[in-house]
Amino acid sequence: MTGPDEDGSERRRREPGPRPGPVRQWAERFALLLFIEISVAVVVTVLGRLIDRPFLRHIALPLLGVVLVSGALVAAYVLLRRRHELPDRVAAALRWAGDALAWVFGGAAVTGLVLLLVLGGRIVYATFRPCDPALGLRVTTTPELLAAVRDAADAFSADRRDNGCRRHTFSVTAEPGVVPLAEGFRQGWRRTAPTGAAGGDVSERLLGPQPDVWIPSSTAELAYVRGQQTGSVRLEDTGSVGRTPMVLGLFARERQAAATPAGPVYERTSDLLRTLERNGLPLRGVVRPVPETSAAALAVTPALHAADPTEYDETDGLLAAVPDGLLATDAVSLLCRFRMMADPRRTPPEGVAVAVPEQALADYGTGRPLGEGCSGGPLPENWRLYPHYAADLPMLDHPFVHVRWPGEDTLARSEAVTDFRAWLRDHPLALRGLRDGGGTAPPADAAHPLSELRRALGGAVPVHARGTPVSEVTTALQLVGATRVKVSVSLLVDVSGSMGGGTGGSGGGSRLARAGAFAQALVAQLHRTDSVGLQVFSRPAPATPRVPSQLAEDPHRNLVTGRVQALAVEGGDLPLADALGQAEVAPARTDIVLVTDGQNPGGNPGAGDRAERVAARFRDARGTARLTVALTGPVRCGDAPVREVVAAFGDAGSCVEVTGAPVQDQAAAVLSALRKARGPR
Repeated sequence: MTGPDEDGSERRRREPGPRPGPVRQWAERFALLLFIEISVAVVVTVLGRLIDRPFLRHIALPLLGVVLVSGALVAAYVLLRRRHELPDRVAAALRWAGDALAWVFGGAAVTGLVLLLVLGGRIVYATFRPCDPALGLRVTTTPELLAAVRDAADAFSADRRDNGCRRHTFSVTAEPGVVPLAEGFRQGWRRTAPTGAAGGDVSERLLGPQPDVWIPSSTAELAYVRGQQTGSVRLEDTGSVGRTPMVLGLFARERQAAATPAGPVYERTSDLLRTLERNGLPLRGVVRPVPETSAAALAVTPALHAADPTEYDETDGLLAAVPDGLLATDAVSLLCRFRMMADPRRTPPEGVAVAVPEQALADYGTGRPLGEGCSGGPLPENWRLYPHYAADLPMLDHPFVHVRWPGEDTLARSEAVTDFRAWLRDHPLALRGLRDGGGTAPPADAAHPLSELRRALGGAVPVHARGTPVSEVTTALQLVGATRVKVSVSLLVDVSGSMGGGTGGSGGGSRLARAGAFAQALVAQLHRTDSVGLQVFSRPAPATPRVPSQLAEDPHRNLVTGRVQALAVEGGDLPLADALGQAEVAPARTDIVLVTDGQNPGGNPGAGDRAERVAARFRDARGTARLTVALTGPVRCGDAPVREVVAAFGDAGSCVEVTGAPVQDQAAAVLSALRKARGPR
């Protein structure tokens, strides 16, 4: 049959053929749906590689694929229809495509509604249900990295939140020093008295939370701890989290005298010292933290001795000439002392260099907070410390150590530690003041503590820093022991009833608690070539037995520490002179450290005369004895009867007041004074 077209021409009308059967119809629909699904999958796969957001990849992209395929089919239908080139089969296929797309969109709408209900219900449930308990991870690191690791741990915990709930919490603590640390890993993170020692009921006490992660100062420190191990704890080194060189910080006056064409970079530390001497400004002293409590200070000690071993030793040279008030147990505490002293109207100590890690010096120079209790703030220009570098100074590499304790190494804990380590690779501690694995700092325009320090100091921080690997810890400890003035400490601790009272000053707590903390800090900082003994006193005599004086090797030091930790108030006041008379004094030289609240004058009749008789007996029969009274408060050094007791020992008597300040620093100051008073070895 023919008929006129719109343009007047004739064309043959095609009669519709017979309708296909049901099987063929379903086959054609299936083929069409398969074509649409393949097309959508291709579009989604291509775009999915370019987009990494879960919502877009799993919901938005499939819908976009359906729209694109649908649009392409509709466009093809319209174009072919206009050109009168649409065969019957194509028209039928496109009609089926329309039906299929209607089913697809209908199914998508139903699926979207179901997803909305499911996801909405899940959100409501997650919003109102309580959070599951977070997994607690314990980290131990150097005091210098404490703030940086805590910031990183907080950021990791926030980044790994699940529906607003924290999956991890962190406890980040500072390591106590190389020797106590090795002892802790060897004995299950406990201080343990020797087998069979009296008082074994107080032998075991935890050093703190058993760490899951340990970030020491250097691989050498890790090697030393591994060498001391006898237990089953495993220490897995997973690589460095960042490096920082040890530097010598100089104030502006010394910096000008040390200026060279090469800048603040030297081949040897001795070159820096001789440059200062040549320019008429020799150093009077190098201030460093206490090596018994600071791994960084221990690491730099061999290099400082090697600079001139005959002149710059512990007794006569640079390491002994520490100005008053600058003795600290770690680098952040030391730099905090300078920050507290900083005043534009005051002049910083002259002829002094400060041996600290570059990362800690960057925090000091840029006004960042320094550890705990030392807030940040702007620094007066005359109190800026300029870092000076030498190739023979050590480079600290800070390995990340996964600690696996028997019975504690669960799958969840292990996976969390591994996840934290992987997160640190993408968010390195180099962003918090450390250098990368090659000792390179970021470019000057980066938002980085070293870049800030470089801008603040006018470019005095090199982009590339050299340094030697840290020498063996055993070698450094032997060097400290060989040059350190030996002391023999006889600890006398007051446990009378008044020691249960308050300190009456800053810090709070009982007098006995402060006395115990001070005594423990003092014992912890003794070198193993020193000697220590313990006796407690009250009236009637307390039940705690005397610990005879011996070398401060680990077992004996643990015994003394355990006894101090177990002290309790008992009895009444025993006059201070009577307590001194019971002290164990060696035939040679003994340092009596009397820890007390000072007692009342009424309980110490004739304290001065009685103390003079005790002092004379020590001088005549038992060699030289020095007395240091450590007061826990509220009695002061100028009050009776303490004043009379100290005066009875003449130049060999002294008094200190233990305040709420960190007891580690106060104990370090007392030990330093004892060594200086003893003179050369």
